[in-house]
Amino acid sequence: MTSNDASIMAVYNGDAEVGFSFWDARSTIDASEAPDLAEKLVVFGYTDMYPNGGVVISDEVPEDLRGQITDLMDGFSEVDPDTMSAIFDITDWVPAKQESIDMARKVNERFAQ
Repeated sequence: MTSNDASIMAVYNGDAEVGFSFWDARSTIDASEAPDLAEKLVVFGYTDMYPNGGVVISDEVPEDLRGQITDLMDGFSEVDPDTMSAIFDITDWVPAKQESIDMARKVNERFAQ
């Protein structure tokens, strides 16, 4: 079970009043496990897309090696999209943009209070 599934099932089972997940993770729950899930749980809000599940490379790693690692990660989804999806449950790695990181910080601040 992933954190998205766990969040949804916690609300479904009455252990939490609200949960957070990617766009609509209700589709990841087996219907036999929660046949009335779509009726009991509703999506009440969406955020703009923001980065998650990132890879961070220390600035102590030499710059040329950081560049090689970034290039490898950036191209991984093109080389083996099925494994990318199966292992990470994502579709792509892309180099971070400062505005995306700033947006993720704003979202985090909203929910950290």
